Amino acid sequence: MKYLSLLCLLLAPLSLSAEEKEEKKRTCRIIYLMRGADDPTEAYLFDGKMSHKVQLPKLNFSEIIELPAGNITVGMSHDSVDEGEEFPDGAPTVAIPEQVTDVYLLLHKDAKNKVFPIKMRTLNIDDKNLKPGQTLWINLSNHTVASQMGEERTVIFPSKISISSPPLKQSGYFMAEFAYQRNSEGPFLPVIRKSWWFDATSKNLGFIVDTGARMPKIFTVRDYR
Repeated sequence: MKYLSLLCLLLAPLSLSAEEKEEKKRTCRIIYLMRGADDPTEAYLFDGKMSHKVQLPKLNFSEIIELPAGNITVGMSHDSVDEGEEFPDGAPTVAIPEQVTDVYLLLHKDAKNKVFPIKMRTLNIDDKNLKPGQTLWINLSNHTVASQMGEERTVIFPSKISISSPPLKQSGYFMAEFAYQRNSEGPFLPVIRKSWWFDATSKNLGFIVDTGARMPKIFTVRDYR
């Protein structure tokens, strides 16, 4: 009985260690930026082994999709593609390196692609690149934008990516203020001043886009998991 008790004590930490060493799942989420009324609302994402039917919501994230390990190339098509079948020639694809374990697939409309009318871009959001509470800003306009989110100030230049620090130490409301420099020239003019909710446990994706109006459109999407 004494030896049985000792054996149980020895096995318990081994079991916990195995759980702790469980490999982290590799995931991606999709966002279709400025999807039009006639653009696809769903698609199949092929990961090299199998196809995942995915929704393409407007200005929001898709469901979480698990991807296989290794250097892979993912592609998007109208129809499911099974392992061993050839992926449609000309359909949009993008490579994901082995070391990237958490990624966003950012979709843009591409009317020139007659197979599937989108372009794909990857954003590496592994924790070493984007931490919970931070916001990854993508400026797709010609304007320079200055933001003040709580006590944090960030300048986002045209066609650039910037990361802003958490506006608060804990979840809560904060004042978000944005000003823009039209075509990156002249004085900064106000765009937004309003109270926003901050979730300290979520990562955020922020966009600055031209819509044809005088001022750019500025918004964020929260990745709550």
